[in-house]
Amino acid sequence: MSIVSFEQRSLGRVVDQYIESKRNLDWPLSVASAVTAVRTVSPYPQLSDKELGSVIISAAVAKGRNVAFDLGSAQPDPLNPG
Repeated sequence: MSIVSFEQRSLGRVVDQYIESKRNLDWPLSVASAVTAVRTVSPYPQLSDKELGSVIISAAVAKGRNVAFDLGSAQPDPLNPG
């Protein structure tokens, strides 16, 4: 039986891929949705949601995207209180 090895993607790459996947430039990028999506693909337990949101905001602004600062309005995740 062969073992399939998956390369762990860096946080920056995962965030960039998420931002690029949101092609509708008329709508702002939801920080809360981005945090959820990034954690689904590759959890980063060393970062709180607020810290991960800051990474996402920085990357989105650098790409000239509008941002919806909605992370504080998201429902808290009991499994990840960060």
